[in-house]
Amino acid sequence: MRKLIHFSVAILISSIFTGCSKSDKELDDFKLTIVIDNKEYVFNDDRVDLTMDNTGAMGMSWEGPDGMGSLTWEANDTGRFQWNDNTNQFLFEPDDVSPRQAFQSYYNDGLEVSTGEVTITEAGEIISGRIFIQQAGRTNTESGNGEYMGESRLTGTFILHRDY
Repeated sequence: MRKLIHFSVAILISSIFTGCSKSDKELDDFKLTIVIDNKEYVFNDDRVDLTMDNTGAMGMSWEGPDGMGSLTWEANDTGRFQWNDNTNQFLFEPDDVSPRQAFQSYYNDGLEVSTGEVTITEAGEIISGRIFIQQAGRTNTESGNGEYMGESRLTGTFILHRDY
């Protein structure tokens, strides 16, 4: 018991000197979470690559037991970035949907940009934000024909370490 008390006091003193508190982000907080039609997919930080290209645009890609995908937006800065044909795009192919489908920031058979945005709330070494796609277009990736399967509402959140 005495060792536990000494250890707790040492942790408390260490956190005072380093500026840490219980409200700081824990390792388990660093992840990407995607929700499609009430189904949740979670990718831990070590499954997500988050980088910046030479133009300053940000990009992340992920792969794991739940599927794979990518997200891009135009700047390493806080703000709201609407989906578009150039820099702000989203694609996710979950492993548990049959037939296999890709969900994207386009709908109407890929002809129209979806309503929604990626919102960056923290930028720098740690990137955090939210994803919202009102009409995430679904395309069959299993058949080889790429037929349009409709649309779904997609949301997500992320807190990730930037990979340089």
